Amino acid sequence: MTVPDSIPRVKRKVSFVQTAAWCATSAKQAFELCGRDTVSLAFKDYHYESPRNFTEVVRPQVHVGYVDDVSLIAGLPIMLSPDGCIPTEGFLSKPHFASLLQPYAAGSIKDAVWEGLKTGKAEIELDLPIATTVIDEEAVFIGGNPNFGHFLNECILRVPMFEIFPELRDKRLLIYDFVPQRFVDFILLMGIDPNRILRIPSGQTVSCKRLWFGTTPVHLTRTKQFAVWPDAIHRCRARMTANLPAGTWAKRERLFLWRGQGTHRTLRNEAEIAELCVRRGFRVVKLAEYSARDQVSIVANCAAIAGPLGAGMSISMLAAADSTIIQFLPHNRILLPYNSDVAAMVLGQFSRPASPPAPSRATSQRARR
Repeated sequence: MTVPDSIPRVKRKVSFVQTAAWCATSAKQAFELCGRDTVSLAFKDYHYESPRNFTEVVRPQVHVGYVDDVSLIAGLPIMLSPDGCIPTEGFLSKPHFASLLQPYAAGSIKDAVWEGLKTGKAEIELDLPIATTVIDEEAVFIGGNPNFGHFLNECILRVPMFEIFPELRDKRLLIYDFVPQRFVDFILLMGIDPNRILRIPSGQTVSCKRLWFGTTPVHLTRTKQFAVWPDAIHRCRARMTANLPAGTWAKRERLFLWRGQGTHRTLRNEAEIAELCVRRGFRVVKLAEYSARDQVSIVANCAAIAGPLGAGMSISMLAAADSTIIQFLPHNRILLPYNSDVAAMVLGQFSRPASPPAPSRATSQRARR
């Protein structure tokens, strides 16, 4: 990403702060969605022959609140408060989003973010675009991501978090203009009035008079654990599946989600694995060829979903509670938790990773030559 030279910019010192602590001191009104329905998960005792195990460790802080006169930095899911603070829990705790902000900084954003997560506050100077768009009405920030999996987990799951508050059910939902309409259609399946969707420009900083925001319902904490508000997943699935055709529930299929030759995380022998799955009663599906409503109809009552790691597998959170989820992972990612694992735990699905063995040392050396 490059910063357009045509947009006026201003240098400003900003601080990366922990979202929960910032909410408690800076948000005009903050609701803490914390209690028995909110859990933090750690992965333990994992080995190839058994599913991943979870243990409740701490009660995370998941917040909804609002702030006045806030800025959204050009096209990024990053909020800058009037006092120069950027909350880091959730979105910015991920190195990917730190890299998005890097073009605006002279120093290392990644180092500053993690310093902020560890100590509670870290400063850095940014060369930021001046706001050229102003949202005068009270609104709710949903944000955006060009990757469907991230958009589902980090944007769509925020909708039910806001909708539990009656005073927010008529507010406009701010979504960046680069988000494909086919992604937004999943939000409309939740019964959201299309007139509430307000697309905001991604190429400029947006100033908001009063903006409601929230920690992502599934996010990494500063101790690198998953924090999850399970009700977000339950409410999202319930609302998307509420008005599906009666035939949706007539039969239970086994699905293999075809990924194809993407830019990364490509399953090299995908055709071979798909053929093996077909022999065992699976149907190969390319979900991208279907509408949002049809995709939900396909997975809502399936008996099993199998497929390679990627955006498409995120839709497994809309499958039935007794579904089996099989995700093909690279050997070096077999121990890493993913959002689909968290959703499987919340819904009670049986989730099992599959991976090739690690390459031998000789094979690795040949690959590097």
